[in-house]
Amino acid sequence: ITGVNERGITFAVHQNQADSKAAGQPMPIIGELVLRKATTIAEAIELIEKNRPGPFWTFVVTDLKTGEAAAVEA
Repeated sequence: ITGVNERGITFAVHQNQADSKAAGQPMPIIGELVLRKATTIAEAIELIEKNRPGPFWTFVVTDLKTGEAAAVEA
């Protein structure tokens, strides 16, 4: 799943192998939040961390304006 919003924030996810069945926010909900609300990398990271997903994902966010990028592991 990938996306980009009108402010140049991109969102992509990588699925990780995990044996845990820990609960968390569904990954598509987090992607929707990031694309609707984030205007900076810091805001994207904060949204991901605030809405903790299950342990199966690494979220990759970038800012097309500044070239900043971050990978946030659940």
